Amino acid sequence: MVKDGQVRILMRRMNREKTLATAAAKAGMTEKTARKTKKKPGRPPMNPEDRLSEIVTLRMNWADHEQLMRDARAAGLSVSAYLQECWRQTKQGRR
Repeated sequence: MVKDGQVRILMRRMNREKTLATAAAKAGMTEKTARKTKKKPGRPPMNPEDRLSEIVTLRMNWADHEQLMRDARAAGLSVSAYLQECWRQTKQGRR
């Protein structure tokens, strides 16, 4: 199995080295593995329904921030745990 660090080194070395074999050797993998990695870089895409989490950007003003802090404190949770609980309830309501 190829590690993330090896892939990073391979991608960096492919720009510098003359051959793929040289870049692969310096990254610590075979030429065949390097060819496969070059052909299909990155991790396979996940189905959005299968994801355990989503990336969410919260934009709020100071008053909203203070309200969030009060609500989390009233629920007896940290802000992170409170947001996760709210997210879980919202997601269950959608289904």
